[in-house]
Amino acid sequence: MGILTTLQGRKAYLDTNVFIYALGGYAAFADELTTLFAAVERCEASTVTSELTLAELLV
Repeated sequence: MGILTTLQGRKAYLDTNVFIYALGGYAAFADELTTLFAAVERCEASTVTSELTLAELLV
């Protein structure tokens, strides 16, 4: 749970690479990203991203 401990009480910006690794199933980060996105769904982690991320992912 290292990533959640680091984010506790903070807001994290998720850049395009986070979504690329998550959607592409990049094995090196799979466990950490699964934990992160599950925490976001449970409102245990506060994250933001931008419209630029969406635009980059659509390409």
